[in-house]
Amino acid sequence: MPHLSPDGSKWLVQDGSGLLWQFDAENSKPSRAFSRAVVDYVEDTAWLDDNHFVAVLNTGVVKKVALTGEVVFEQQDVN
Repeated sequence: MPHLSPDGSKWLVQDGSGLLWQFDAENSKPSRAFSRAVVDYVEDTAWLDDNHFVAVLNTGVVKKVALTGEVVFEQQDVN
């Protein structure tokens, strides 16, 4: 399920293999595929602001990630 950023300029979606993509909302073209080293097997995302989101991985890890690809926070939520 795609998630539109608060400012409506971009959206996040995982491709079924768990790879997370960022798209430009205006032209629907991909602008980034996040490295699997950053977020792998993404189950869901939620925007925190226009530059940060939370990703829940299927391993139970919750990460706060900047659009630059930097992991700001990480915690094992579920085992």
